[in-house]
Amino acid sequence: MFYLPIIPRLQTMFASTQITQHMTWHDESKTQGMLCHPSDGEAWKHFNRKHPSFSNNPRNVRLGLCSDGFNSYIQMSS
Repeated sequence: MFYLPIIPRLQTMFASTQITQHMTWHDESKTQGMLCHPSDGEAWKHFNRKHPSFSNNPRNVRLGLCSDGFNSYIQMSS
């Protein structure tokens, strides 16, 4: 397994003008009545209401975790 530190990767992403547009898309492109991005979902909106100081800055990054079936405890596999 490779370990890639997240902070230098995010700094590199924000240094690129093309990638920066994609990193702030969720704030600039609001849709009504359609789910086009996770920011349109109820969980994202709930987080915005609960943490307004974080959600006011569109450059703040939210990370999601997807284990894709990975089980770190082999003995407890189902």
